[in-house]
Amino acid sequence: MNFLERLCALSYSYNYHYNYNWDVSNADEAAFLAVFGWMMGFILIVVLLCLIPFYVFESIGLYTIAKRRGLKAPGLAWVPVANYYIIGGIGDDYQKRKTGKDAKLRVWMLVLAIIGFVLLVIAFTIFLSSVISLIMSEAFVNDIQYEDELAFGFALSMMASILPFIIAWFALVACLVLFYISLYRIYKAASPDMAVLFLVLSIFFSVIIPFVVFALRNKDDGLPIEDGLPATANDTPASLDSGMQNK
Repeated sequence: MNFLERLCALSYSYNYHYNYNWDVSNADEAAFLAVFGWMMGFILIVVLLCLIPFYVFESIGLYTIAKRRGLKAPGLAWVPVANYYIIGGIGDDYQKRKTGKDAKLRVWMLVLAIIGFVLLVIAFTIFLSSVISLIMSEAFVNDIQYEDELAFGFALSMMASILPFIIAWFALVACLVLFYISLYRIYKAASPDMAVLFLVLSIFFSVIIPFVVFALRNKDDGLPIEDGLPATANDTPASLDSGMQNK
């Protein structure tokens, strides 16, 4: 038998069977993941589009109030997370005019909001990546021993996401408390007689907050005048004196 005959005999005797660990159920799981991803993306886009009007109304209201009160950087009202600084700043302005003390809630709110949102994103990223990794591995791997290792890694990832989630929860709850304190002061400065009602409604129906802030943006019915300073940036001490003399 020459070399060519031996090579042909070897090729016919070789087993070309490969195990790709792929069957109909795996294909179904992959298709489900693709559909699920498209659905989640579509839902996210719809939610963001629905939130735009609320965001615009609240930003306009906060920006107008901050500018009329003479606060620094009123444009932060348009920046997500940073707008907590403006909300706290408007509340601090009212409290300082009333008591002469600056509680600096704006600083605490900004710090707590940043910590809370950053840790929440980290926790969610760890959780989501772990779930996707586990699902993809289940779809393409049929090795029982390897699946046990994946389950153990998934459990560790879940434990790793718990700590930042807990810290984020406490930070955001504290920020929410300061938010409602500042919101009450905003309502009190604009419409003192309706402040409590607006606050209660805002707590139970938070969807109304942007529209209430927008509606009260030009009102200063309960705003104290601090040491003869103008109630808003548009007023002047001379105009206030003349107004008091006319009365």
